[in-house]
Amino acid sequence: MTPDNQKEESRGGDDLDFKALREKSTLPLDVGIHIDGRYQSEDEARDVWLTTLTFLRVFGASLNLAGVEAVTIADDYSAVLAHVERGFETTQPLAPSNDEFGTGLAMAVPVFRDGCLKTHIVLHSGISRALLQPDCEVYKEAIYTLAHEAAHAHDHLLESRAVPGLYGTRIYDHRDGRLFTLAHMCWNEYIACRLSATWGTETYCENYSDSLCGMLSSARKRGGECFDRYSGPAEIQRTENELVQVYGTLLVRTSYLVGHIHGLNATVAEKAPEFHSLVNQTLWFKPIFEKYEENVRGLYHGYADSWHDIQVFEPLKLTFEALLNAGGMFYQRLPTGDYFIGLRRPVS
Repeated sequence: MTPDNQKEESRGGDDLDFKALREKSTLPLDVGIHIDGRYQSEDEARDVWLTTLTFLRVFGASLNLAGVEAVTIADDYSAVLAHVERGFETTQPLAPSNDEFGTGLAMAVPVFRDGCLKTHIVLHSGISRALLQPDCEVYKEAIYTLAHEAAHAHDHLLESRAVPGLYGTRIYDHRDGRLFTLAHMCWNEYIACRLSATWGTETYCENYSDSLCGMLSSARKRGGECFDRYSGPAEIQRTENELVQVYGTLLVRTSYLVGHIHGLNATVAEKAPEFHSLVNQTLWFKPIFEKYEENVRGLYHGYADSWHDIQVFEPLKLTFEALLNAGGMFYQRLPTGDYFIGLRRPVS
């Protein structure tokens, strides 16, 4: 079911406000809204479509959503996500995130169309269905989820204008590619959370703080298990991937909390005191966290007017390298230009 061409209407009693919002919103008037799934009636499907579009119009009044080409609302979120036509070469199909924070239900996918970077937002239908139920316990979370993906679309547009070629360009140097991917993922989540912070739920900081405390407290143990499984040079890439998953994911996920807190013009000590305390007690992580906060604040300070090339991410890349070093993994360039990946189990 694809009601792309249906006339957009406002709900009863809100006509004047909605007309004013349309004039202010940056969301394209012809954005495609595709519905993929089972609904009890055409009216139910239309309500899901219209309500999702209305919220995006609201977000488009404060975020630049001019680059959103389409939104797909799907019952089978994973299947639809895997088949989004991205317009550039990728090494593997898209899949929902799945870690200590749970399984993802929404994604803003960067895609190329006629040489321009656009965004295709894919939503699990449960998100959009929840938007129809203000009394539902996940209503506010659904609003925030959609706002967060809208913030990603805003970021895609600003990044692509500031640094053409940032998306869809392959980095062949192994170390640079690995570190850039981590730094860019980290920034993406930081800025999306910062831009969408005002729509966050009341328990956002508490929930993320609890999860991050668990990740940080167990990082050394999980990293040690990676070393225990390593049996020789033939397994170095598998071990590298595992250590990146332990340590790299920790800092990327930290961006969800820190970006949100910065978006509220607050500090981690104020909004997440338990995580802040644990960071200060964790001697190997404390200097890395402090440098990380300095990096993301610096990126935001110039966002994205003073950005000219991907070198803007170099400080954050070096912070990730320091984090991986703290986890016992090192990159050393060989005379051939390739990289040797060294391992040394941390003693603390």
